[in-house]
Amino acid sequence: MTSMLSNISRAITKFSYMASKETQGRLAKMQKNPLEIFMDTSQYLELLNELKRNVVEKSILIKDPEKTIHQIDEIVNSIPSLSSDLKDLEDELSQLESSVNSNNMRYLDETKAKAQRYEKYYSECISNIEETEKNIDEIDSSLTVLKQRIEDNALYVTNRKYSILRPQE
Repeated sequence: MTSMLSNISRAITKFSYMASKETQGRLAKMQKNPLEIFMDTSQYLELLNELKRNVVEKSILIKDPEKTIHQIDEIVNSIPSLSSDLKDLEDELSQLESSVNSNNMRYLDETKAKAQRYEKYYSECISNIEETEKNIDEIDSSLTVLKQRIEDNALYVTNRKYSILRPQE
């Protein structure tokens, strides 16, 4: 339905310029949520027929009016079968939902919640590791500065150059 409506979007846009606020709202709703058409089929069939009438009467000037009229007719003609298909799918979904074991659904929900807790814990651990690495780098930098100050002070006091060796990592 979305692709079918996108084929006539230019005509819908031009039609909305001259339509009432209420009609503009229905047109926008029809384009944003095409399933809305199946909630009140007669209202949207009337709207599409009005759009077609405006194209036929050339109240709306578009590049290829014959093609647009044909596309509107395709949409109007496909609505009953698509509506029936949608109802069948909704019935099937309802049957599937009613056949699902509630214990399995509860277990699934608990597993999802546990996975979210573990993901949060994992994220916190990663943050802690990054913070610890940052602190280690800061301490290492401070140690280097202190080592240099000690060596400089030892040189000053003894007039001999001493070096502090750090163990190999």
